[in-house]
Amino acid sequence: MPVAKLPHMSRCLVCLFVTLLCAATALADDKPVDANRERAEMLWEEAIEAKGGRTRLHSIESFVISSTIDVNAPSKRVDVIAEHLYVMPGKAWIWEYTAAFDVSLEGTVINMDRDFCRVTLWPVGPMHSVPPLSLCVPTILPQRLIKDPVIYLMETKWVRPTPVSTRIEGKGKKQQDVVQTQVGQLRVDFYLDRKTHLPTKLITDQNYGEPGLPTRMDQMITFEDYTDVDGIQMPRRVIREPLRISFVRRDTERAKYSFNVAYKEEIFNFPVTKKAKAGDWKQ
Repeated sequence: MPVAKLPHMSRCLVCLFVTLLCAATALADDKPVDANRERAEMLWEEAIEAKGGRTRLHSIESFVISSTIDVNAPSKRVDVIAEHLYVMPGKAWIWEYTAAFDVSLEGTVINMDRDFCRVTLWPVGPMHSVPPLSLCVPTILPQRLIKDPVIYLMETKWVRPTPVSTRIEGKGKKQQDVVQTQVGQLRVDFYLDRKTHLPTKLITDQNYGEPGLPTRMDQMITFEDYTDVDGIQMPRRVIREPLRISFVRRDTERAKYSFNVAYKEEIFNFPVTKKAKAGDWKQ
């Protein structure tokens, strides 16, 4: 008999049964999702502990990366000397020197307290269309103030990725636990070694800001040769490679780190000068 022709009480019971059945099904469907999220959170906590522990990570208020970067691009292969100072949550002093380039110096100063962000490019001759000093493009702020701390430290007191889900990739001894995290609008997938629990690589969205290229492309960052720096495991070799694009580029960084450094506060009030050198941030 159709439900519409059942007595009123019977119709109510049928509707109640259907409602309860749907609710039970929804709860059953939620359980695997909840269990997966719980496992992602557990794996993330293991990784944070292997990294050095949340107490140590959250005690970092500033850090410096001093590095040389081997840029292997289709046009040419060049060496870059770089020094990046981050004072969290809203300041950065970025110095990069590439002797092989006409525009050999690229310097960026970010100071969110003063709503200040400037990029210096030098030298720039009369035939160049690139301005020697300009405002930061929109992609610089999230890259320097959000992504870089996550890439090198995993989390800080100000930026904490949220574990969303987990999956397994690879076969046999090469299996890795992948934890998908969310940092604001940014998705970052961490690939964790099952023995050390440390990230071997991460894959994230990348906006290169290049004319003619898609606005969002995947970027893979690989971590190798971990070392202890003040109780925190830091990769001495960091490799960046773009994914799903037409050209091949591989940046291999050899990095050294310092935490909670003494720096000149005034460097965040002005653009990097054309005569700036690595270490000019030091107090």
